[in-house]
Amino acid sequence: MKKILAKNVKGKNCLVRIDLNVSYNEENIKLKSSKETIDFLLKNGAKKIVLISHFGRPQGEKENYFDNYLKEESLYIFADILKKIYKHKVWFISESIYDPTFDEVFNSIQEGIVLLENVRFYNENTDLFLEKMSSLGDVFINEAFSVSHRDSGSVLGLSEKMISYAGCNLVKEVDTINSFLKKTKKPKMLVLGGAKIDEKLKIGKHFLNEDYDFLLLGGALANIVLRYIGFETGISFVGNQAYMVLKNLDYDKVILPCDFYVLDENGNKAYRLINQIRKSDNILDIGPKSIKLFFEYLKKAKTIFWNGPLGCVDDEDFDDGTRMFINELLKLKSNILVGGGDTLDIVTEFKNRISRKKNVFISTGGGALLTYLENEKLKGLKNLE
Repeated sequence: MKKILAKNVKGKNCLVRIDLNVSYNEENIKLKSSKETIDFLLKNGAKKIVLISHFGRPQGEKENYFDNYLKEESLYIFADILKKIYKHKVWFISESIYDPTFDEVFNSIQEGIVLLENVRFYNENTDLFLEKMSSLGDVFINEAFSVSHRDSGSVLGLSEKMISYAGCNLVKEVDTINSFLKKTKKPKMLVLGGAKIDEKLKIGKHFLNEDYDFLLLGGALANIVLRYIGFETGISFVGNQAYMVLKNLDYDKVILPCDFYVLDENGNKAYRLINQIRKSDNILDIGPKSIKLFFEYLKKAKTIFWNGPLGCVDDEDFDDGTRMFINELLKLKSNILVGGGDTLDIVTEFKNRISRKKNVFISTGGGALLTYLENEKLKGLKNLE
C-alpha cells in the first residue's frame, strides 16, 4: 500500500475501511481519526466515499441482521455521529449488499459520504463478499490501523483485490510508532491491562525477552498471574488458563498490584489488600497503593508502553484506578506510547492535557499496535511508502 495522493481520488468512488468499534462518543479518538482522510477526499474531488466498518462480534450471514436496522450491532447510529465529526451529510444504507434493493439505493446516491451496514453481518472471507464489495469503489483506502493485523476480507482481502492506499491517519500512526521504536531508551517498561489475556501475556513475555526492564500488570492479566502464583482471586475474571506462558514468565521483572476494589458477595464495592481477597469477591479495579507502587518504577523509565485499562472502566465505580494511572502518567517526561482499544474512551477525557504533551502518543490500535511492536511490521504495511 502507498500513501494516498490527490490524483488517486479525483472523480473516483472511494471505498474506505474505518473502525467504528467504539462507544457512541463523538469525542472518541478512534472515531475522529478518519476525519483527515475524509477531508482530503472531499477536498480533492472524490465522487462517492463509501465507508465500511465492523461493530461488535456478530457471527455473520444471518438473515435477521437485516430485518430491522434498529439492532444493537447496527452502524445506523454512527451516521449522525460521523455527520458531526465530518461536518458533512452521511447517508446510511441498512440493506444487505446482496439484497436487490441495495443497488437501487446505492446508485441513487450520486456523490457524498455513504455508510454501509456492519461488515461482520457477512462472512467477509468469501469470493462473493469481495466481488460485491470491491464493485462499490474504484480504489480502496485503509484508514483502520486498529484492525490492520486481521486477515479479514474488509481489510486484507480488499487491499489485495483493489487498487489500494493508506489513509492519512494510518500513515501517521505507522510513522509515529516507527519513531517511537527508534527513540526507545532504557529503562523501558511495559504496562498491560484489559482482556485478551493469552495474547497479551505472550506479548508481555516477548517484550521482556526483548530487553524491557519491567512488566506491570493490571486488570484480568494481573488476576490470572496472582491466581497462578497462589493468591486468592475469588470469582474474578481470569480468561483462559495460559499456563505455558505463565510458567515461563520472568517473575523478577513482573510487578503486580497490591490492593484492589472488589464487588463483594452483597453487590457492594469494597477495598481489599492483596492478602484479603475472599472467595466471593470479584476484583474490578486496582487500588491507590498499587498506583503508588507502579510509579516507583515508572518514574525511573525513559520509555513506557501502556496497553489496556487497569480496571473495569465500563463501570464508573471501578474506573478510578485507570484514571489515577493516566493522571500520574501525564506528569512524566518519558517517551510514552498508549495503545487504544478499551483505553481510548477514558483517555479521551484527558485529551486537552495529552495534546500539550509532545512525549505522549495515543494510538487507535490495541491488538494491532501490540502486533506491530512485536513484529515491527503488519501485513499490508511492510512496504508503506
